[in-house]
Formats: sequence, structure tokens, C-alpha cells
Amino acid sequence: MKKILVLILLILSIFTKSDAQQFGARAGFNFAKHVADAVGPTTVKSGVNICALADFKLWQELYFRPELMFVSKGAKHEIGNYIVNQNYFEIPLLMAVKVKINNDWKLDFQSGPFLAFGLSGKYKKIEGSYDGYIPQAFKKDGNDGYKRFDFGWNVGAGINFYHYYVGMGYDISFLELTDNEKYREKNAVLMINFGYNF
Repeated sequence: MKKILVLILLILSIFTKSDAQQFGARAGFNFAKHVADAVGPTTVKSGVNICALADFKLWQELYFRPELMFVSKGAKHEIGNYIVNQNYFEIPLLMAVKVKINNDWKLDFQSGPFLAFGLSGKYKKIEGSYDGYIPQAFKKDGNDGYKRFDFGWNVGAGINFYHYYVGMGYDISFLELTDNEKYREKNAVLMINFGYNF
């Protein structure tokens, strides 16, 4: 976690020396689950996200917004009674539109693809059905776990007021998390964000 924070701060310092119109930092909490087909019902688990971003003005109120994000995903699986905790390094490449309300308030809309790489992950059984963790939730050394690479789409909306930001976003994966044709799963995450624009 400390390495992730150092990386985000380093890249944020690079953003400050770029030609970006604005840069910022955001953090918040998630509601994540696996959209599953035939694997059984999954329910939402909570998590966190930390993000650094830059806005490059393209035309009038249209911006290109690359982000660097640490985001926790996963799900609670009712069949088998276990939780999957997954941590990703994610790079959203977004288009954003800022709609001016007045000099201090703007509506903010964003949409675009994201790339993600699994950093770490664990299974945890619930209510004592298994005593301890299965160490890896991602494939490693022949482990029949989830794929590390993910790709999908992000949409979001929020409000910029003065230097502050409040909003939400939604990630949906395009790729299957496993190679199992019978049990199909994809990541889906709702994110609530609070931020500061420098």
C-alpha cells in the first residue's frame, strides 16, 4: 500500500510539470461485485480507491483525462460462502466535459476505457467454513485463480465547487475473470469519490 501511495505521488508531481490545464487527487470508497453467470449469486463488498488525474483541454469544455488509480474490487460469493478481495492498479483514459454553472461551480461528466492489472488478492471463507485464507486470488505458479489483466469501461459524474470535487463512477469489465467457460465472472464497481483540484 505504501508503494502504491509513493507511485501516485510521484506521478502526480510529473503531472504538475506537464501542460495539463488542471490536476487533482481523489479518494473514496467502493461497492464491488462480480457479475456472474452460472457461478451462483454474488453480493457487494466494500473497498477503497485512490486516484491522481490530469485534465488536458481539447476544445472548449472538452478534456482528455488520464488517471492513475489504486482500486479494490472483488465480491462476496453466496455459494461456497467466501469473499474475494482483489487490489488493482488501474489506468482510466477518459474524455470529460465540464459544464459551467457559475464561476465557482461546474458539473463534471466523464467516460472512457480503463486498463487494470491485479496487484494482490485473497480468498476468505466466511463464518468459519474454512479456517484462514487461500493465499492467492490471482493466477500464480499454476494457481487456478483469476486473471491479472482487466479491461473495461468507466462512466462517472460529479460536481466541482471551488477546488473541491464530489462524485461517483462506475467500472464494468469487458473481459472474463477466468478461463472457465461454465462459470463466467466480470468485475463491476461503483465508486464514491471526494477530491481536490490543484
